[in-house]
Amino acid sequence: MATQSGIWWFGDITEDKKLTVRFLDADGNPILLSALYGYGVKIFSNSGVILKCGVNIEEYTNDNLVIADEYTIKVAMDGEILPHTKAAIYAATTIIIEDPEMPDGYFTDHSEGYSLIYNAMERK
Repeated sequence: MATQSGIWWFGDITEDKKLTVRFLDADGNPILLSALYGYGVKIFSNSGVILKCGVNIEEYTNDNLVIADEYTIKVAMDGEILPHTKAAIYAATTIIIEDPEMPDGYFTDHSEGYSLIYNAMERK
């Protein structure tokens, strides 16, 4: 998974955030969204899942998903759903590709680990 450069730091409590995501192949090249059967991003903190958005993945919705270009999605997060206390927010990705060698015809790949995308700091 490739996300926007840098880490968001806490602005106003109600500040909206947009996470830019590209799904990368083993060589680090972006994958065409049209080549994927499904894709998604899970946003979470140590307290639990904040948002699951994506396409063709069970329990993920496309409510907060915007397609930016043929390789890129943006996950729009209303400031209201983000923690209003000190917390680290992470993202993990999932892609699904068609694979006739798999029993159900699809191969699901999850990101290896997760990325820190947002760090809410206590305000002074």
